[in-house]
Amino acid sequence: MKFLSITATAMTALLSTGALAEDKRGADAHQHGHGALYLALEGETLAIEMETPGADILGFEHAAKAAEDKATVEKARKILNDPATLFGLSGAAGCTLTDADIEIGADEEHADDHSGEDHRGDDHDKHADDEHGHDEHSDEDHDKHADDDHGHDDHADEETSHSEVHAQYTLTCGAPSKITGLDLTEFFAAFPNAEELDAAILTDDGQASGEITADSPKLTF
Repeated sequence: MKFLSITATAMTALLSTGALAEDKRGADAHQHGHGALYLALEGETLAIEMETPGADILGFEHAAKAAEDKATVEKARKILNDPATLFGLSGAAGCTLTDADIEIGADEEHADDHSGEDHRGDDHDKHADDEHGHDEHSDEDHDKHADDDHGHDDHADEETSHSEVHAQYTLTCGAPSKITGLDLTEFFAAFPNAEELDAAILTDDGQASGEITADSPKLTF
């Protein structure tokens, strides 16, 4: 994580508690519509982490190849880069985003795979030319093509796997005492496929947890 060390320590303690560990296990089960949100506030430093299935944010989980899918990914990334609005942080708290790390599995996890696939057709043509001019290499090239085809199957399997969205934020807040809750109205409006987030909160005053849903988007702590 890129949180400040004291906040990272607090987040570790937060995630290690029984109820919150159960929340995380629920998120790890990859149940569409259900994600997890963790918040740690120490002094003026606010750390937020969110994990959701890719379908909750994008509406799909396959690799974003088509232009429309890529546009959806970029739109989601832009929205996710504004946590103050997304999580309804009080403007009176004076929070400034100092670091954000947005990982969208449908976009990033398959980037290298696509790059390899883009060149596979060129490699196939090259091997075909080689076979024309060098019959003595035909058996070797055939084996190479078979390996390539096997690799293609592996990529197909990867594309059918689940993808996740993982967002981490660090904010500095001039008046942290003004942060008394979250309001995810904007989050559920932006991502209607998301049904609920299991929230876990740690502040200087103690811990809190609860479910945040589209019908009940506010959590006070």
